[in-house]
Amino acid sequence: MCPFIGLPQDSQTALSYPSSWNVCHHTKPAGTPNLHFQQSFCFSKNHCTCPIYTRLERYPLPSGIRFPVKKLPIQKRLILYLSIGGVVLALAIIGIVRGIEDHRNPNGSLSASLISPTPTAMAAVVLTDTIPFTATPVPPTLTALPTQTLTSTPTGPTAHPTDTRWPSPTRTPTPTASSLPPTTVPFSPP
Repeated sequence: MCPFIGLPQDSQTALSYPSSWNVCHHTKPAGTPNLHFQQSFCFSKNHCTCPIYTRLERYPLPSGIRFPVKKLPIQKRLILYLSIGGVVLALAIIGIVRGIEDHRNPNGSLSASLISPTPTAMAAVVLTDTIPFTATPVPPTLTALPTQTLTSTPTGPTAHPTDTRWPSPTRTPTPTASSLPPTTVPFSPP
């Protein structure tokens, strides 16, 4: 086997049979010999007589020895390029539409709410006049508590009218509204 035949990424390793994966590393750039050439020279004792092996300098692989690379027909390449372009264009349109939606709806994404904050409305209450506040005392009302008196019965002890269980309410003098001065509490807005 020829010592210059190997894989494209590893010149020390080669498939043990003719393949499009085998590359001649004695050419510049490394090229794939056709399958018939590999069978006749690369994988036989004849590799010592190979015209590429006997060269001292590295040259490109001659076109008659080179493995045929099939190119896609122009129509298929055009369809492939248009398909890729269509997918890229569709993704770009989706991205633009989402960006517009996020810009309109600030809750849609964090970046949109940071770039364009939503305006907020504020209301202010301004009081220009002070409202006088006058406290008017309310006169207290007297409420009498019920009293209980014991009466004498022929079989029990004798009760006297002064023995009462609850003290009788006494009247205490309270100030009247006319004797107190009116109180004014100023009101200031917050």
